[in-house]
Amino acid sequence: MPRKKKKLARGDVIKVKWLDIYDQTHEDPRAAKLKEFETLCYFIAWRGTGRRRQLVTSTTIDDDDDTFYGCCSFPAGCVLGIETL
Repeated sequence: MPRKKKKLARGDVIKVKWLDIYDQTHEDPRAAKLKEFETLCYFIAWRGTGRRRQLVTSTTIDDDDDTFYGCCSFPAGCVLGIETL
């Protein structure tokens, strides 16, 4: 039986696997490949709907008052996977 996925909670430490845009200064179709990355961060929320849906994360959290800093937004279509750590 497959394990049920845990719903993400604000402040969870996650690893986001995502695709980035490829840009080059000259045309070389053989080199034009999307780049895949992994980022460790804190989950904040999913925001928006439809084509504007985005994953919002943070790279740091203040221990004193739980304020998030270094926020980042990933377009949902660029997110390949999320793993809770």
